[in-house]
Amino acid sequence: MFQEQARQGKRPLVFHRWGGLGNHRYQIGFSGDTISTWESLAFQPWFTATAANVGYAYWSHDIGGHSPGAIDPELYTRWVQYGVFSPIFRTHTTKNPEAERRIWAYPEPYSDILRASFRLRAELKPYLYTEARKTYDTGIAFNRPLYYDWPEENDAYTMPNEYIFGDNMVVAPIVQPVDPKTGLVQATLWVPPGQWVERSSGKTYTGPTKITQYFSLHQTPMLIKAGAIMPLEEAVSGQSAEPQRVIEIWPTSQKEKTSYNIYEDNGQGVEYQKGAYGFITVSAQQTNTEKRVEIAPLSGHFKGMPALRHYALRFPAAMPPARILVNGHVLVPTPFAGQVGWYYEGNSLTTHVVLPAQTAHTPLSVVLVYDANHPAQVPTQGFTGRLTRLIEAYHALAPFERMQQAPDELVRAAQTGSRLGYAPETAKAELEAFSAQAALAEQVVKADAVQLQAAVQAEKKSLFFGQKHKTLEQKQKIKDTLLQAIDQALTLVHDAQ
Repeated sequence: MFQEQARQGKRPLVFHRWGGLGNHRYQIGFSGDTISTWESLAFQPWFTATAANVGYAYWSHDIGGHSPGAIDPELYTRWVQYGVFSPIFRTHTTKNPEAERRIWAYPEPYSDILRASFRLRAELKPYLYTEARKTYDTGIAFNRPLYYDWPEENDAYTMPNEYIFGDNMVVAPIVQPVDPKTGLVQATLWVPPGQWVERSSGKTYTGPTKITQYFSLHQTPMLIKAGAIMPLEEAVSGQSAEPQRVIEIWPTSQKEKTSYNIYEDNGQGVEYQKGAYGFITVSAQQTNTEKRVEIAPLSGHFKGMPALRHYALRFPAAMPPARILVNGHVLVPTPFAGQVGWYYEGNSLTTHVVLPAQTAHTPLSVVLVYDANHPAQVPTQGFTGRLTRLIEAYHALAPFERMQQAPDELVRAAQTGSRLGYAPETAKAELEAFSAQAALAEQVVKADAVQLQAAVQAEKKSLFFGQKHKTLEQKQKIKDTLLQAIDQALTLVHDAQ
């Protein structure tokens, strides 16, 4: 089969069981028939990263485990989330019909989270492809232990489930269930030397240090190097749809210039071994008045390279600019995603920029301009993570909507991101007022919780619809669910402070 693929002009590939040291010459290894347990999942991040020590860069696991059959939805969700940040993303199981691996067959919220995980993996393709080229050139796996990059740091040897995933990312997947009372799980991350942004919260940390925070079911602990340039690909539906190249530029408080060389070839055959490939160099630099991004023309050549380039840029965890210039010309704001122009997405503090099509040999200069009314640096205090908790608290209170609506103070604080999207020019004022609004939301939710708990204990009719036809066991189950929802809302709104 390997030789047949080569004769057909394809890039030959071998997928095999582990055959001992030296097996890394055959690209992808299968790690065996694992059992679907939390213990199996917890072993895999360390196992996969340390395989770099024997030159083995491409372990492929049965995501979800192989046997015996049915798997807890939360365990499967966490396994898929780990799979997104592993070398090979492949679900598999035994022939047991209860061993479900179709993501759409799971109930909510798991199905939506699983779908988002698959889309994120698709988005990461250009980054993974570039990092895979580095592995090919150097022999050093892009999925590797922390001590490869920081051998002098003692903590780099003591965090077995935290690992490097390409030069710009450090990941520590969740490998244990959430607390059923709060819906959160606590995790500790080691922040390596330098500046890093924790992706789910948007907080910037300077390492080396350790941080401990809570994560909900849809979150994966992840550090992005400050100033990182991440080549991504917008996930699309349908084989005929043309994905758009996205370049994500993360903020840094330093004025240093960062750069990244994006690798490309035609994805077929082995002509890349004879020089048929190219690199696109992207550089970025930030000051108090502007953020400048330069995209160089592709250097190199390969068969089938596109004549036109369609770029989109994303600037997460950052303030909105006053205006944007592309090759010296003003780019007009647009309210519509996907159209040429720019807009601001408030929940993640992200400026989205869609550039006009350019020839492959045209250099691009994109400048985000800031002024007194649109400052480049405003302390966001982990705004993204705190806002996420407020939105989660609002949804936790949904079972009580028949009795009363969520408090206005919580709604107002949770809608801060939406207001920023509609009016980016208010970002400074909104962010400065956010902490006070979040604190007020917690006070009101605490006061409401006392009334809600009393209503549950009294079996208020609006909360126990059709109670005449319910057994004592059914009523107790409803009570437990409602009281748990109150506990979750209290925990979530507190974690937003």
